[in-house]
Amino acid sequence: MEETTLPFFRLIGLHCRTSPKTAPADTAALWQHWHDSGADGRIKAFSRTVYCAYHDYEDSIGGAHGVTLGKLVTVSTEVPEGLDELWVPPQRYALYRSEQTGQQAAAAIWQQIHASSDSLQRAGKVDFEAYPNSG
Repeated sequence: MEETTLPFFRLIGLHCRTSPKTAPADTAALWQHWHDSGADGRIKAFSRTVYCAYHDYEDSIGGAHGVTLGKLVTVSTEVPEGLDELWVPPQRYALYRSEQTGQQAAAAIWQQIHASSDSLQRAGKVDFEAYPNSG
């Protein structure tokens, strides 16, 4: 596992609120809506990379939270109608990489994160996954 510090950045995309019990189904539905709605093509982004960010945790990292599926944009990019924005604060991140793709990769990495949660000092602000070839 590597670590890095990232400056603030901004995502524009689709958003939902979820809980630990419904997160897998809600996140899958958000991805489906992403593909069906054409949101991807309405965002003037830096790249094709799609980010899935987990944020606004209630009570603790294990509580209800927001999920934003979007793309990296400039600070001045207008938010298209029907989409939301997320400003991600600067913070230190632990980097996990996978040779797998899609949901299999995310599931495997989250298992690693949960297995090492005792040694991680998570800030509880924003966690995210990056999918470089999804857009």
